Amino acid sequence: MSWFTRTAIWICAAVSVSPATASEARTYLEKRVEAYEQAIERCEQQVRERAFPGDELLEQLRQHELKQVRVFLIARAQQLESQCERPELTELSYTIGMLKRLDLSEETAERLKAVEDLLYTPSPWRFRERYESLPESMREALESEAYFQEPFDGVAVLEAMKAQ
Repeated sequence: MSWFTRTAIWICAAVSVSPATASEARTYLEKRVEAYEQAIERCEQQVRERAFPGDELLEQLRQHELKQVRVFLIARAQQLESQCERPELTELSYTIGMLKRLDLSEETAERLKAVEDLLYTPSPWRFRERYESLPESMREALESEAYFQEPFDGVAVLEAMKAQ
């Protein structure tokens, strides 16, 4: 069954939901939030388990301005963590979008709003803007390094680079 077909079926089913199922909507939202929290923990664990990059890569970083390296490391680390969490975040975002169209209890609507406020902040966009302002040649060269293709601790890498 295609994504579109599943979505259409889900929409039709959601439209027919009555206020009596508000507790089910709240439970479903809470499960999606819990899944997203677990994804965050999983991705943070991956970051903690990563070894530092080798001396060659640290030397490559030192060839760029410190300010640019800082932006690259922090923004790229955020991008990769976001990619790691994306399946669960996508499911949660989809759930929020669908539940917003239902007649929810006040409590569930408040929870939905609180989750939305936490998820949809301008920070990721600001990281993206700063990242895109870096020289394209720098981004491409560093992104091509295997180390920068999986979640990593940008602050720790920056500190390791400065320490040597």
